[in-house]
Amino acid sequence: MRKLCATLFCCLGAAVLSAAPGNVFVEGETVALALPAGATDIRVTDVDGKACSFDPAAGGSGLRLGKLPAGFYRIEYRDGAGRPAVDGAAVLIRPVETLNPASPIAVDAALFYPFYLRRIGSMKFDYTPGDVAGLLRKANLGCVRERIMWEAFDFLDPKHSDRLVDELTAAYAEHGIEIVQSLYGTPEQDRYPAALSALGAKKPPLDLTKIHDYAKAVTARFGKNMPALESWNEPEGIGGSLLSFEIAAVQKAAALGALRANPAVITFMGSGTPEHPAALAENRFNDYQNVFCFHSHSRLEDTAARAAKLAAAADGLPVWLTEVSTGSFPTDPETGEFSPEAARQQALDIPKVCAALLAEGADRLFYFFLFNHTEVSGMSFGLLRHRDLSPRPGFVTLAVLANYFQNFGGIRQLEELPAGVTGYEATILLDGTPHRVRLLWSDSGKPVAVETAQAQYARDAFGRPVDIGGGKIVLTDMPVYLFRTAAGIEFVPMPVPEPLKAPSRVVLNLELPDGIKNSAADTFMLPVGEERSYPLAVCNFSDAPLSGKISVEFPNGEADSFDLDGIELPADSRVVLPLRLRLDRLSGTAAPSRLVIRGNFGGEGESVLVANFTPVRTRLLPGDAETPVPGWEKAGNWRKYLIKGSEMEISAGDGDIRFDYRFQEAENRVVGHVWASPTMSLDVRDFPEYVPDAFAFELRLLEGEGLETLGLNLVEADGATYFATLPFKTEELRRGQTFIVPLSSMVNPNFRKKDMNGKLDLEKLTSFELPLWAKPGSRLRFAVSNPRWVNYKETKMKKLMSSLVAATALTAANAAGPARTVPVANADFAQAKADGTPEKWGISANSDPNFSAKIEDGALKLEAKSRTKWYSVYLAPADVKALPVPKEGEVCRIEFSYRQKNEGLKGHAFGTVEIRTGDHKRLAHKDGIDLAPDADWTERKLILDLAEIPADGKYVLLSFFLGDATGTARFDDVKLTVRTVKK
Repeated sequence: MRKLCATLFCCLGAAVLSAAPGNVFVEGETVALALPAGATDIRVTDVDGKACSFDPAAGGSGLRLGKLPAGFYRIEYRDGAGRPAVDGAAVLIRPVETLNPASPIAVDAALFYPFYLRRIGSMKFDYTPGDVAGLLRKANLGCVRERIMWEAFDFLDPKHSDRLVDELTAAYAEHGIEIVQSLYGTPEQDRYPAALSALGAKKPPLDLTKIHDYAKAVTARFGKNMPALESWNEPEGIGGSLLSFEIAAVQKAAALGALRANPAVITFMGSGTPEHPAALAENRFNDYQNVFCFHSHSRLEDTAARAAKLAAAADGLPVWLTEVSTGSFPTDPETGEFSPEAARQQALDIPKVCAALLAEGADRLFYFFLFNHTEVSGMSFGLLRHRDLSPRPGFVTLAVLANYFQNFGGIRQLEELPAGVTGYEATILLDGTPHRVRLLWSDSGKPVAVETAQAQYARDAFGRPVDIGGGKIVLTDMPVYLFRTAAGIEFVPMPVPEPLKAPSRVVLNLELPDGIKNSAADTFMLPVGEERSYPLAVCNFSDAPLSGKISVEFPNGEADSFDLDGIELPADSRVVLPLRLRLDRLSGTAAPSRLVIRGNFGGEGESVLVANFTPVRTRLLPGDAETPVPGWEKAGNWRKYLIKGSEMEISAGDGDIRFDYRFQEAENRVVGHVWASPTMSLDVRDFPEYVPDAFAFELRLLEGEGLETLGLNLVEADGATYFATLPFKTEELRRGQTFIVPLSSMVNPNFRKKDMNGKLDLEKLTSFELPLWAKPGSRLRFAVSNPRWVNYKETKMKKLMSSLVAATALTAANAAGPARTVPVANADFAQAKADGTPEKWGISANSDPNFSAKIEDGALKLEAKSRTKWYSVYLAPADVKALPVPKEGEVCRIEFSYRQKNEGLKGHAFGTVEIRTGDHKRLAHKDGIDLAPDADWTERKLILDLAEIPADGKYVLLSFFLGDATGTARFDDVKLTVRTVKK
């Protein structure tokens, strides 16, 4: 038995030993496995749950399964100590004879992680890098994404002697596998100074010459075995929260370094989700990379839309997705394994999501992750178990896809299919012969019969033969490949990335502290009326000295443009200039404020830096109007939201409100920080008479270290949130700071619910939050006082709000008719059936063992074990004909209110009110919003306004959903009212 406890990987159970590394065989080979001594209750099933027969090996500690067809086989047993254990074996179809380096199907192998953890004593296993590379070769995967942790493998240090990365590279090369290296982990001596950033370990170095030199060294060291270099991983997120101009500057420096070592290298930045492609384009980001990269961990139904949106930002470059999945899956706490249903779902998702992304314009996909990677939450990725390389079902479906798409000539989505069927058609070269292959499946999983379109043979996602006799096939959720070859099918291979020629070897960068940046808005803050100096780094990555000038422009007129002349740049140098900026005026336009810096240094062409900025006040002025938020000083008016396992106390202080945080370890150790967000409700009737320009408050750090980011959230009724980063310096914060947040600077970030109209609607605000992010294990105490709305004296008379409030506030003045309460059966969930399910309410999947809906402690408790489906509990309390008919200028308002509490929830849980037809078609609806994973009891209200009563409407439906989720959500105190109100 092998026991294992590692930081990044977690999986329990004893290892099954095999003559074939990882228990991975090829069709025609005899499958024989060795079990740990004393194994009992052995059961072997295929991916469909069908039991497989086996013969015990000599001594009773092994299995002989014989020659099995292609597929996955699950082995369940109890080890010698009686504990449950799960393993797997795979039988793959015959591998391709020659790997194609241009194949679109690759894998994020990250072999570096387990071998480095073994090197430092955090893991134990017996396999070699060659064993892993051999499995990848069997699986037809000719390109992998790897990692180099710079701080542990500093190839710029002449004393560095660790050859682990060289050993991994040699193992890949032996099997004909190419590497895309991804850099991360700046050495301590090269990190951002602590005064500028608390994220120095995650960010690229502040000095761009360091990333230039390291990219050059890595490219030179690994040569032809490394055709591509990913300069940094997710710089807009976990890789440092950089602004667009910083991301572009890092990529420019790294690309110029890599090109000096290998002019043919493919180089790009490993963006997770580039939210500001226009800003990247202004900084000429794509001019310094051969391919455009991003990551996709979306649900299948969201993947195509996301890919299409981001591919548009590629500006004609090939699109590589260096991380692809449909998200993580929960694991069993005893075995560390997926349930059979979750493992099967992961496997079937792989060909589906890859086909969708390729059809939407992706050129290469790296499936995330080769090894099982389990978060503290119990959610897991991965295709191979790190302890013994044994596979999950997804390893088989990825190998089959890589086999068929090894030589790939393009793909399109099929439109001419029956309802409920999704399909794609690709052109491939199989055994030297051009083929058309269709990939089809039933969206719902229910059987659907389709024509086989002259296919000559078919295989399912695991490579198993499928009967197509009679010209028809019955589809389920299992993807099926239909193959056809005929004269006239032309195969044209996909183009490869073109060599890169950078337009300028001079790179500009503003070296700003994190405290004045808002990465969600992609902006930094510039004070109005004060001169400040900012370091402007000018890097010359050419072999010759250069002379030239810098031009500074404010396109919207916030300040006068000026030049810095007579700048001398030695060869291979970084010169830091003091850039003195003073904003004398506001722009007078709604366009974002932009700072444009251009460098002109002779024959090197023009270098450009474009930075968005927000003009801010650092103090209030006489004549500014202030309206306090009532009730802020009462601790009972605040709600707690914070990361699971941590603690937070709220108490009233002497003229302030106190927040005391005791943080534990981060649930997501890759992200590596913890968070909390105290929240207070707002009422539009308490707003000032005018439209406020800003939200202000005082905040003082009473105790603690480890604060990384402070923010402000304004939350609308439907959960859409607007966010701003608060600029702070820890020492100033200890003395107390006044924060004045311009409402115009707040953005709807990608980590909160998207706002459909894309603008902050003051009349819809229901709460404000004071979020913070900190280092794990931090103890922090804050005092907050006087949250208030501010109107600047120069704008107060221009923006009267009285008409806006009168038109939109939910007050008695706008009521056109009295509210009527609609009776809701079992509204307090006090009545339960004998099996514990709620009386009167329907359940969408009452027999599904993954889901339960029970009455417990006077509330409805919804619980799911794995993230596989959407479940609901529902009731139709009212006929549409009974709704009040609105007159002209009115709407019929339906208000659905309830209370909700979450417990360890991962996924979605909310209420919904709908209007449906007699045949159950949805005509109108309003969804609730997701609360925090461990949100305490919270009042929720949904408002559905109908300009007219639908003529074909039959009934009002109330539902509580638990979707793509694991964990528990509780609901109680249901109320339904209807009335007419003025528009």
